[in-house]
Amino acid sequence: MPKKTKHEFDENIEAYLSELIYTKEYQKAKMNQQGDTDDFEAYVDMFDAERTEKDYDWMSDIFLPEFPSHMLTQSSIDVAQYFKTRDYVEVYVEDEGPQTARSASATQECINRTLNKRDLYYYQKYVRAKNINHLGGKAYAGAWWDKTKDAFDFEILDPRNVFTDNKYVYSLQQKSWVIIRGEKTLEELKEEEKQNAYFNLHLLEDLDPTGATETAKDTIGSDGGNIDPFQNTIDKNFDIYKRYGKAWCKTKKSRSVDRDEEGNIIATTERVVSLDDPGLDENGKPLKTARLEEVVATIAVTGGTKVLIGFHKTPYLDVFGNPYKPVIRGLCYIHPVRDGGVGDGKYDRELQIGINDTINLSNDRVLLATMPTMKGKKYATEETDSIYFEPGHLMELQDPKDVEEFKISSDILGAMTQYGVFKSSMEQTDSIFPTTMGQLPAMSSTTATAVAGAENRTNQRTNYKSMTFEFTFLTELYWMIQQMTWAFASPQTGFKLMGKKVFDFDPSLNYTYKPLSQSIETEYSKDSKIQKLMTIMQTVAQIQHPDAVVLFNNLFLKISTLMGDEETNIVNFLLGEDVPIQGGNGGQQQGEQKQLGEAPSNQNGVPMGNQQAMTREQTYQ
Repeated sequence: MPKKTKHEFDENIEAYLSELIYTKEYQKAKMNQQGDTDDFEAYVDMFDAERTEKDYDWMSDIFLPEFPSHMLTQSSIDVAQYFKTRDYVEVYVEDEGPQTARSASATQECINRTLNKRDLYYYQKYVRAKNINHLGGKAYAGAWWDKTKDAFDFEILDPRNVFTDNKYVYSLQQKSWVIIRGEKTLEELKEEEKQNAYFNLHLLEDLDPTGATETAKDTIGSDGGNIDPFQNTIDKNFDIYKRYGKAWCKTKKSRSVDRDEEGNIIATTERVVSLDDPGLDENGKPLKTARLEEVVATIAVTGGTKVLIGFHKTPYLDVFGNPYKPVIRGLCYIHPVRDGGVGDGKYDRELQIGINDTINLSNDRVLLATMPTMKGKKYATEETDSIYFEPGHLMELQDPKDVEEFKISSDILGAMTQYGVFKSSMEQTDSIFPTTMGQLPAMSSTTATAVAGAENRTNQRTNYKSMTFEFTFLTELYWMIQQMTWAFASPQTGFKLMGKKVFDFDPSLNYTYKPLSQSIETEYSKDSKIQKLMTIMQTVAQIQHPDAVVLFNNLFLKISTLMGDEETNIVNFLLGEDVPIQGGNGGQQQGEQKQLGEAPSNQNGVPMGNQQAMTREQTYQ
């Protein structure tokens, strides 16, 4: 039986689109981004403590891991801040009313339950995204709806596999196009054929890929010191380039008829509908009736052969019918002229090189000072063969001055001072100080109050990075979760994610996602709120009003939440709202409670002030 050779569309049009995506967009973007790619690989080498960049090189070749220690400390801060609770986001809505509040609660339930799915591996993906973000200044993610699992999914993308134009934008949604490079086998493409609406896969069967793919050579195969990327000799590996962006599509006229209850025609509406066909002629020019649409186009490449395997209007539409690109970009620091931002790796790179060179130079000096280096009269070694070192050995010389030790100073004080300057500059640059890493201050006389004040400033920088990532990455991730859930989830999946709250799910509202850095409170702040709420509870208990029990229960729920108990665990143990609060020894109880809530005192019985309590907590937590 002859093999299929028919193309999905006109062969010339497919060739034009493939050449447009690969040559005019991908290759040009790759060339423009080569400098960023080289820098990112240098940052990764620093993270791996590999001394690939050096201005001094002799005997000693040590990488002093200052930058890796800062990166690991930053990761621990990120994890401690974000994963204190399994509720990753708080959702609010600006509209007033009980219905909008219930809709916000449903959206919050949807997002948190999605991120808590075991097979989403959110913890690993979050840490990886933050590490990439701190290194290179930007982290990418691609999202999709898995039709097989009927679930939202996303993957962190290697920044070396994401290509776009250089236009300054605040979100990838504003980019004209985004190309994501990856590696797939022919069998994997066939498995994803229905999910991604692929075609022309039969044209790949006759191709015989040889050698590693471009993706493997540039990223997954070359990382970790792999000189020869692993290749399976059975499966056919292809470079896959998926492009999200505008493209010309064919159109057709569609007519719809409206009828009354008796079946009589009351109105006829005619409109133009875009098709999943390229709206180009054989010369690559747009047809007169073509329309620009948001399109997902995919090509498979091996050697010099390029095959178009996907072209269709994007299925990703929000609740209002507006298309969006299922890709996200998060920033570390916002740059004034480079929309890709900037990370700690950019600023710490030269400092780490300086630290390594200085330490290795001083090591070599100590080596020369420790190992004896001799100077002697010419031909002295020819006159005698006793010139060597050995315990109890006597060198036989005609004149003791024929051989002398060359004295080299081992003083490395200047090098250590220079190292201290580099180290201090790196601490100032990324705001990771010794106390942040669990060390004591450099000056032992530093007071706890001074340490706490410095850590407050450090926390401001950390919060700045967290909020930048929150507003550039996480808010878009949360938004895509609710939009894809609304568009693709089955009723059963919606009920699993939100329970009965699914009936209040409304992705059309303008939700606000509370930044994480504002959601997390210190233990001191929680204790202070609990004390104030308990004081209010004592006042409410004395009010002889039928609604006092409702207010009392709400205050109790708030206190329990601050103490770490889930509302669902105590909601069945609240006071009955049909029974009024009984009066009694309210004043005595209030006095006892006030005494219990007081801060610790010193040896003279003087209570500790709020500022002192905060300082002690920040210093010793």
